[in-house]
Amino acid sequence: MDRILREYIDTYGGKNGPLLFIREKIPGGPQLVPPMEIEVLGDLHTKRQVPELCRAIAAACEELKTDQYIARTSYPGRGGRGDWEGLVDAMPTLSHIPVETLEGGNLPASIARSFYEKLLDPRFLAFARKEGIDFDPDKVTIAFSPQVPFPHSTVTDHPNRSEFTMVDIAKPLDDAISYKESGNLSTSEDRDFEGGAEAQGFSFLRKGIFRPDRFSTAMRTREQIREWGILDDETEAYQLEGACRGEGALHWILQLRLFAQRRTPDFSLDQNQYIAGRILGITPSDGMVCTVLHAGTRIEAGIFEDENPGVPYLFVLETSGVTQPLTLSDQTTKMVGYKPKDKPYLSHQNTRAAQEVLLRPYGLVDLSRTTAAYSGFVTGDQVRIISDGRTRTIERA
Repeated sequence: MDRILREYIDTYGGKNGPLLFIREKIPGGPQLVPPMEIEVLGDLHTKRQVPELCRAIAAACEELKTDQYIARTSYPGRGGRGDWEGLVDAMPTLSHIPVETLEGGNLPASIARSFYEKLLDPRFLAFARKEGIDFDPDKVTIAFSPQVPFPHSTVTDHPNRSEFTMVDIAKPLDDAISYKESGNLSTSEDRDFEGGAEAQGFSFLRKGIFRPDRFSTAMRTREQIREWGILDDETEAYQLEGACRGEGALHWILQLRLFAQRRTPDFSLDQNQYIAGRILGITPSDGMVCTVLHAGTRIEAGIFEDENPGVPYLFVLETSGVTQPLTLSDQTTKMVGYKPKDKPYLSHQNTRAAQEVLLRPYGLVDLSRTTAAYSGFVTGDQVRIISDGRTRTIERA
């Protein structure tokens, strides 16, 4: 990793640090990262009136011609993982704040006080400890920036296939539901996902109202970051969150995080068993033995861990991985396999679960659309899982 980028992460946090680095140190960076005002939470939460900060936020919103802004916290994480490689969707965020609320000159400080209280919650501190973080809320930074509109994009490097990239686009359809489209780009000659429509090199996981240009510009944004040479792309896989800016334009960069270490399998499964979907993570060639857990919520997985300390398990989530909001109870440190129901989208929910598996050298994240391989097992069964990062097998142990 670039030395100066590392210093920015250590100073401003894993979420805010990379964005500020790109704006300040990369030519053309201000055209890719929205303007932002960063404060230290430990200082800001003690203040009452912050008129200069309010004027700066209002000016940034005027620059992007939006009437809303967002407040996001970030943790430097010295001596721990921080939110560069952990704390997924755990740090407080407040979005879609009307610009007119800045007129009193005090709301940013009030937001900071609210965030500070949340970060002192024993549940959050316990969550951070489980991730190996000695958390200090006074070191948290808070960034205020214009709220950029949907559609939003997520580009995720595959940790076991360097030629393979996963792209997701999300756009709310109304207040209750959102449309999500997932596609993948493979630069190899190998067979890609079957099913969906082909467009500009992508194979989509299901047909829909997709816009191929949004996928290609999301990929171009990721390639631009790769060309800067600031990341360890040979040894690490990253995830980029962005927002579409219009036809042909690179996406806004909203977050850049470490997703997983790159690991290459030393074996290959029979490709006739190819799985139509996203398979991540590798195992030894003779597989891993673990216990099956079928459950309808992530909270049940935490209960299972408490009742079965030290037991590695394969978590089959019998509902969509992207419809249940994340909570501080959703932390599964002994999970070695993860299979949500038919939703390949790498939302925050699926990303947190995937990272918890991929932190280890061996594990399986199955984001394929099929659940048939799991239906023959019940909670408590012992199974052997084998994965080469492209396909997987599951059999009774």
